Amino acid sequence: MSNLLIDFWKKINNEKPEYVDVITEVYEYVGHLGVAVPGAYDGKEPKMPDDITMVPDKELGKLLDEQTQWGCYLNSQLAIADGTLNVLRNELEFIEANIRLAYKEDENGRKTTVQQRDDFVKVDARFLAYNRHVSKFDFVCKILKASVEAAHNNVFSISRQITQRGQDFDRQNRSFNIANIPKGMMGR
Repeated sequence: MSNLLIDFWKKINNEKPEYVDVITEVYEYVGHLGVAVPGAYDGKEPKMPDDITMVPDKELGKLLDEQTQWGCYLNSQLAIADGTLNVLRNELEFIEANIRLAYKEDENGRKTTVQQRDDFVKVDARFLAYNRHVSKFDFVCKILKASVEAAHNNVFSISRQITQRGQDFDRQNRSFNIANIPKGMMGR
């Protein structure tokens, strides 16, 4: 399981959250299916060169491999963060519902309006604290989605460069072969 999420939660509360159990159960289930969940990435984010056309062929293959691994790692982290965000949103809805139920009547026993209950929810410290955590994880998901997209774009750029080099090589071979065909062959 990702320690990032556990560490994040410890900053929020001093207890283990229910969503950690949910993530653990998901990991166990996926592992039972025989699917390997990408773990921690050993290196840092691989940097793209300023001019990819100047990268030697060997380095280009290595760069493609690094970017692909990086993208897989980011995708796994995005899946974990997105799942966590969904659990946090569900817990926030539960808190919101409990606040609405607690304030269905005012201190005089009169039924409160929907607007009054909405106002009570918006100022309740429990709701505000949990909503802040939901917002943080929503932002984490957006950053991870942008990073995943950037990694995929880098893989595409590298793949395109490899393809172009292969096409250049094929063109050179064809022009060399055509130029060396003896006269009298193939209509010459």
